[in-house]
Amino acid sequence: MKQTLAYLLLFVAGVTLAIT
Repeated sequence: MKQTLAYLLLFVAGVTLAIT
């Protein structure tokens, strides 16, 4: 579960970078 949360955080960070 913790690994999934880490991947989700990475995904959100990537999307944020893409939007900026």
